[in-house]
Amino acid sequence: PQNVKFGKSGWLFYNKIDGGIFSSYTHRNLFSHEELDSLAEVWKNRKINLESKGIKYIMAVWPNKSTIYSEYVPLTMRAQIIDTISKTDQVLNFLHSSKSSLPFIAVKNKLMEEKKKNKLYRKLDTHWNQIGAFYAYHYFMKETIDILGVVPYNLDDFTVTYHDESKGDLLSMLGICETNSFSETNPSLQLTDNNLTITKSEGKYKNSLIFKNEKCANRLKVLIFRDSFTDALIPFFKNHFYETHFVWFDYQNYIVDSIKPDVVITSFVERNI
Repeated sequence: PQNVKFGKSGWLFYNKIDGGIFSSYTHRNLFSHEELDSLAEVWKNRKINLESKGIKYIMAVWPNKSTIYSEYVPLTMRAQIIDTISKTDQVLNFLHSSKSSLPFIAVKNKLMEEKKKNKLYRKLDTHWNQIGAFYAYHYFMKETIDILGVVPYNLDDFTVTYHDESKGDLLSMLGICETNSFSETNPSLQLTDNNLTITKSEGKYKNSLIFKNEKCANRLKVLIFRDSFTDALIPFFKNHFYETHFVWFDYQNYIVDSIKPDVVITSFVERNI
């Protein structure tokens, strides 16, 4: 229970003091210039190494819930924030100023725009809902079309239904499994005209999943290193590639060498940068 804070209008927020979320939203984990330079060099060398094997490399970072919905964050959390710039901002600014060619996709501005029309994150959970994940996916595909050649679906291509939920990982941390005292309405998206034939199997690595889309025209094999934020992206990404591997790990060379993908994507929420 000490890891959860009650925000405004029934919103709950993750606040584990000794975890990545506290140092992330309070901006206590900022890089020094030397650390940024070193990290960018690691990413640059990784990209060069992958390209030497004919593999494309893309990085993506997804916003913390408190980043997009700061207006609901309780004052006790806001009082802990010590800077106006985040680690994500630092990385973006550094890559821009150094004229880096590394594709680093950040969707904060897109989500800040779309939240005016739709609820994008779950009130009782740390993660976004399927509408939020859709807009992140759509922006990602638009930004990488010159690399992946993928045209994303539009929201109109999906049937959107809504259902009431009384669950979420933040409720579970509070020791509440089911109750009528906490509930929210969340969306589900289903492709309206879905003639795809997609099979799902478990990979050889822990918590890894493989999707094969036999009707996909591009024959690309894509490896995505990810965390829990990518769960809601899976229904969208799996539609666009012949073979998609979702592996719950930080980037690992031995996994790349084992799977031999055409594209490697790292996909993490900002508190895990």
